[in-house]
Amino acid sequence: MTNNDPEKEKLKRETAHWQTERRDEMATQGLKFLLLLNGGGAVALLAFLQAIWDKPAALGLVPWVVIGLIPLLVGAALSGIVHFVRYHTTLAYQFQKPGSGRGNRMSRLHERLTYAAFVMFLLGAGIVVCGALLNPPRAQPDVAKAKEEVSVQPSSGAAVPVEKDAAVAPATAPPEAQAVSPAANAPEITPVPAEQKQ
Repeated sequence: MTNNDPEKEKLKRETAHWQTERRDEMATQGLKFLLLLNGGGAVALLAFLQAIWDKPAALGLVPWVVIGLIPLLVGAALSGIVHFVRYHTTLAYQFQKPGSGRGNRMSRLHERLTYAAFVMFLLGAGIVVCGALLNPPRAQPDVAKAKEEVSVQPSSGAAVPVEKDAAVAPATAPPEAQAVSPAANAPEITPVPAEQKQ
């Protein structure tokens, strides 16, 4: 052995330690990212669900949003479990018996759970996007135009429906029909005879 061997071993140990710390920091940031994706996505979908719950135009989308919430919640739970598996993985490597392979098994479990949490986010988001594409907003009829105007009779208080545009002439009507005075467009109020009140 040469005199440089102890220095090389020391440098090798320091490099391995530095790389382990870097990997640990990256794993921590990745775990925060997964929690933010799944947890934040679930909260955003809940707020969106509350906004569209009573909207008739979005009734077809509501089940898709509810189903899309399930993978996001599972992904958020998996992100929490990943942290504990990671902790037990370090313990397995520290205290495993030679040849047991427990540390390797825990590492594989940690890796699979991490990927599963990310897949759950993609699945939840994909379900909601598919629901939005398959259920575009329906055009709502104009309620003001669809309803008949109601006229209240002064003598009886009974409501009588009156056609809104009954006196408006079409564009192709003869000239005498087109020259209608504004008073002709007003709804007529017809009194109800006293005998009909009873």
